Amino acid sequence: MLLDYRGFPFLLNLLLENFIYKLTLMSNKSNAMNLLKKWIQYGESLSIPEVSEALKTFKNWKIEIANYHQCRFTNAAVEGKNNKIKALQRRSYFLRNRQSYEYRIYLECNSEFLPA
Repeated sequence: MLLDYRGFPFLLNLLLENFIYKLTLMSNKSNAMNLLKKWIQYGESLSIPEVSEALKTFKNWKIEIANYHQCRFTNAAVEGKNNKIKALQRRSYFLRNRQSYEYRIYLECNSEFLPA
């Protein structure tokens, strides 16, 4: 049974969140790939232009998304540190001493390793 989500974008958003949550709970790569294929087929059957545009990303990254279930590694820690460095760079634009800038990066990114 297909529902029409055209007038209810919040329901479509809820459906996508539920799908992503179920995808993270999959136990192995083949189950994740099957769920991803079902989601893509369901999204194409909705024939909503925004959903079709979003499905292009899922189609292009299908193997990489399914590979997450093989070893469950992400680059979230690296992305977080990169974000901290970029924020620090915006805050200390006119810093004259490069060495103090580098020390601030070390301090900002490694604060969890500092003694209390």
